[in-house]
Amino acid sequence: MGEVLTPQLVSKYSFKLLGEETVNGRSAYIVGFEPASGDLPVNHLAERLTNRLGGKVWVDEEDFEIARAQVALRGEVALWGGLLGNLKKCNFHSRTQPRG
Repeated sequence: MGEVLTPQLVSKYSFKLLGEETVNGRSAYIVGFEPASGDLPVNHLAERLTNRLGGKVWVDEEDFEIARAQVALRGEVALWGGLLGNLKKCNFHSRTQPRG
């Protein structure tokens, strides 16, 4: 996950600690995130999508790995300038398997 969560990507979001919860029998921090701004720069095609994602991640309190994630599109994304259409909804849910 370290290769995916680059400083440039993380800087696009604002984060807020929402609480704690048990995931797979372990304590985890619940962290909410939203785009930091409505006018983030778009230098690559993937940034059209990442600039509009928000949600929650559950971070294991002991090893700081992501134990669960709920990510959704927070606004429409034009595909090829709208010529191919617009992506209006996208939801992603992930949960790690229990250890052991």
